[in-house]
Amino acid sequence: MLFVLQFAFGVFGPNPLSDLLAGIIAFLPKIIVAIIIIIAAAVAAGMKTLIQGALGGLIKPIQARWESYLAKPRKKPRR
Repeated sequence: MLFVLQFAFGVFGPNPLSDLLAGIIAFLPKIIVAIIIIIAAAVAAGMKTLIQGALGGLIKPIQARWESYLAKPRKKPRR
C-alpha cells in the first residue's frame, strides 16, 4: 500500500509527502531485520534452556569433581 501511495504522489512531481513515503519504505528492511534478530535471540534463549535442562544432570557431577580437585592443596614438587 505504501508503494501505491508513493507512486500516486509521485505523479504530481517531487513533494514532501513523496519524500516521507520514500523514507518510510527505505526504513522497512531495517525493521524486518530487527524483528528477525529478536526472534532468533528468543529461539536461542529457548534452546539454551532446553540444552541446559537436558545436560544439567550430566555436567553438575563433573563440575563438582573438578571443583573438589582444584580446591585441594597441592604438594610442591621435589627438586
